[in-house]
Amino acid sequence: MKHVAVVVKKFMQRYIDMLRRLNKMIEYSEILDDKSIFIRLKSGLEFYGKYGPFAFEFENGYLYRNRVREKLIGGRDYGSFYQILKEIFVANDYEIYYGLERGDTVIDAGANIGLFTVKAAKEVGPEGRVIAIEPEKTHLEFLKRNIEANHLKNVEIVSKGVWSEGMKSSLYLYDNTGFHSVYSDEDFPKGSIHTGITDIELDTIDNVSRELGLKRVDFIKMDIEGAELEALIGAKETLASHDVKLSVAAYHRVHGEPTYKSIIPQLQELGYKVKKVENTVFARK
Repeated sequence: MKHVAVVVKKFMQRYIDMLRRLNKMIEYSEILDDKSIFIRLKSGLEFYGKYGPFAFEFENGYLYRNRVREKLIGGRDYGSFYQILKEIFVANDYEIYYGLERGDTVIDAGANIGLFTVKAAKEVGPEGRVIAIEPEKTHLEFLKRNIEANHLKNVEIVSKGVWSEGMKSSLYLYDNTGFHSVYSDEDFPKGSIHTGITDIELDTIDNVSRELGLKRVDFIKMDIEGAELEALIGAKETLASHDVKLSVAAYHRVHGEPTYKSIIPQLQELGYKVKKVENTVFARK
């Protein structure tokens, strides 16, 4: 138990440090009349975020962290927004091993409200291309809003989810907007609240690539709440035909099993060299 307490304390200190770094990156923030939050980073990027708390499993850590988060405007009510900002702009979670280059074609599978989409679009430049794949209606509204706020012309939106085949599906919705998933709440973290179900369309990355006429795919970021294995099965042609760098979230649990246990063998079977760093699997041929 003492060892667990030490690990949790170190994790919390690291998390708090990253939140402080995020706070220093923000030039201006405001909660708007429509209950969305607006922030401008010192880099000039602008984002609109939606209401969504972020639950934390360790009670003492949760209380401690919220005290720090109060320094971020709306820290309690917009926790999932700040969580994603922290992942992308402070921890740099999706680019630890493989960065983006000018001219790259990027697939952002699970674009959410577009924070990584915007960052990627700026990094690849006007000669590059970003395909933002997102099925949920409210996320799509904020995704479009954030693309427009940053005057981006190199982003294309695909309003679907990705899977191993084309089909219709239910999407389970949660108070933490980062938890929306095709899987029911049985596999989701303690503290997440199920808020509804909506119908979405699923397709394969291979089909999306063909329909958009992608001549190259250089980078795939994938965080789709447990559906990563199915999406990779539906991307076999794309992964075989291009020199793709992959950054795949692998911390979810599906039917009680952590997803990295199925993601890693699938990528290895396709001839990819795999590195797992904490919650993410990175891979390249």
